[in-house]
Amino acid sequence: MFNKTILFIITLFLLFTGCNKKDDTMNIGVVLGLSGKYSSLGNAESDGIHLAFDEINYTINGKKIKLLEKNDAQDKQTDIKAIKELINNNVKLIIGNATSSMTQVSLDMLKSHPDILLFSATASSNDFNNKDDNFLRSNTGTTKQTYSKMIHFIKKNNIKNIVIIGDSNNKSYLKSYTKLLPQYLKEDHLVSTDLPYIDSNNNLQNILNQLKKYDNTDLILLVANSVDSAKIIQYLRVHHLNTNIICSGWANDNQFFQNIGKYGEGIYFLSSIAGNTDAHDKFTKNFVKLYGRKPDKFAKKGYVAASIIIQALQKNDNISKLKQTILTMKEFNTILGKITFNKYGDINAKVQNIFQIKNGTLKQLNE
Repeated sequence: MFNKTILFIITLFLLFTGCNKKDDTMNIGVVLGLSGKYSSLGNAESDGIHLAFDEINYTINGKKIKLLEKNDAQDKQTDIKAIKELINNNVKLIIGNATSSMTQVSLDMLKSHPDILLFSATASSNDFNNKDDNFLRSNTGTTKQTYSKMIHFIKKNNIKNIVIIGDSNNKSYLKSYTKLLPQYLKEDHLVSTDLPYIDSNNNLQNILNQLKKYDNTDLILLVANSVDSAKIIQYLRVHHLNTNIICSGWANDNQFFQNIGKYGEGIYFLSSIAGNTDAHDKFTKNFVKLYGRKPDKFAKKGYVAASIIIQALQKNDNISKLKQTILTMKEFNTILGKITFNKYGDINAKVQNIFQIKNGTLKQLNE
């Protein structure tokens, strides 16, 4: 009888403590393009995010971190499904999306869920600027300051006629070039934006034919992912169109250099890279150790976004208060330098530098 009583008490105790045990796991959603032609961007960003959490053993203030990763496949309906699944799982923080167009889809979904914060590492469209909403990003939007080096480059080299080729599947990002650049250059330069978009229905011969219709083109501005950019450049060069080409930072990843071959020589980039800091060197060593390759800029941006989130959660691990915590802390030291948030959750604008491929290596121009 005594043993049965003891067993009954122990059972009640275990049931009581089990029912009242606090769940110390923080679920964080990650929504990126992990398949399709933009997958190099999404997967690199994902690798940077995972490395940041791996370095803290997926634990913050004694709470375990679980990343619930979804693939938006750069497709609206797929992204909507992914966001719905995270909403149903009561996720309060989503890291994503990689492109501006998919970010807009997610934000439209989250308008009715203001308690869920979307944090993007790479979305750069100006459509997101200066809005007090449930969206933060560690990537800068585009301003005249952002383009200052490019504007100087264009004027110094007496470039008068510019043609923009862009990707129709990321029009929000493309608009930063087609709408703003002509405004900043004013009437001294002609910026043509009426070429056919790059999409699954456009063939390269069509783009080449359209380019040949323009007289005295001085510069082609290519706003596309790394694989498409390399493919287009190869095709134009093989067909003896030797106009100078400058690529947006979107193309600046490892896949571009793996695909471009000898045709990359002389190609310009508008981009930014991290300086030589101890933190950046440590990150690079850890990345190579974990993944067996050097990180590209998108892996770095994913790591930066995750590290900002980690720093904020270490300060206050109430994930529902993350936006407030980040905006209160305001400044964060990262491998890409100091990042400062304003009251809307936008960060200080960074100048994009001009680079050129010389002897197979990307070199910054001294303007």
